[in-house]
Amino acid sequence: MPATVCSPPISCSKGVKRVTIGIVFSVAALLLAVRNIDLEDLDTLKDLPVPWLHAVAGGLVLMIGVVLRGHRLKLLLPRDDPVPRKVLSGATAILYLVNNLFPARAGEVVRVVLIRRSSNSSLTGLLTATLLERCMDGITIAALVLGAVLALDVSPTMTERATGLGLVFVIAVIVLALGELLYRRNPDLAHRWIARCTPGTTGKRIRRVIEGVFEGLNLMESPARSLGILASSLAIWSSTALGFYLLVLGYPPEMMPHTPFVGAVITGAVAFAASIPAAPGYLGVFQLAVKEALELIGAEEIAALHAALMLWVVNWISNNLLGAFYAIRLGVGWSQLRRETAIDVSPETVSMEDQR
Repeated sequence: MPATVCSPPISCSKGVKRVTIGIVFSVAALLLAVRNIDLEDLDTLKDLPVPWLHAVAGGLVLMIGVVLRGHRLKLLLPRDDPVPRKVLSGATAILYLVNNLFPARAGEVVRVVLIRRSSNSSLTGLLTATLLERCMDGITIAALVLGAVLALDVSPTMTERATGLGLVFVIAVIVLALGELLYRRNPDLAHRWIARCTPGTTGKRIRRVIEGVFEGLNLMESPARSLGILASSLAIWSSTALGFYLLVLGYPPEMMPHTPFVGAVITGAVAFAASIPAAPGYLGVFQLAVKEALELIGAEEIAALHAALMLWVVNWISNNLLGAFYAIRLGVGWSQLRRETAIDVSPETVSMEDQR
């Protein structure tokens, strides 16, 4: 593996800058979440009932969604890749564990490193599978949110944004699929087009990465595989929405809407929060996004804040428990996690790694 670029996890100036920005966003988000609430009202938070049974049920369902991500990743990798599904699910669970404990979304790097040890795919191929994951996540989340906001008829703006987001990811998948078809049917023509678009020495490195991406694509290998990827994406995010919905059911209906669509709305809010720089565990941005989403569909402000805090705790604990379980099962220690948060996976390093 390439050499580390700094001693983990935040000794480099770039890492310190990312951590600082994340903390600033988290503090600002927490302040925004309580901006319209009086101190006396905040004191009533401790008097609200804690739906522990619903929290446990929701946490278990959220764990299922994480495990399913490993099964989908198996479909996104080449058919002859020997990496076991337990490694893929375990590395994904450890990703969330690391993101909850380390800054700068270090879990993404750790997951790639853990999978690389059991995989015969190139580093570019693994990153390509990650890119496809994000595209499928975007399409599925946008579809769930769009269906929810249309059914609830709460926000034309939210409908437009969900539609626009879904279209962006659909276009990205279509471009990748067409590129894969061209690369499979006429590799020489694809090489010529890529070379024409990436001239020079720098272009040569970019060209190797682009060619590695198309070599690692498996969207169009077979209709059954494509349907499996789509079905697993729906299962992943439906289970996530169900987990959030189960916790919401623990609140009285006069304080919180019990419509089944509330889970999809929260899922969209959580996905949005995960895209914003924040402290480890998405602290602050998670609470703000969920609270605003719940208020949008009719929840009381204090109840929405309480539920947002509870959802964060349940999500944090379930992710950490599952990540710790798989870390023990795969023999990944704490010192190893700290070391691997600093691995460099920049395009230049990826290109060098794939030449080995």
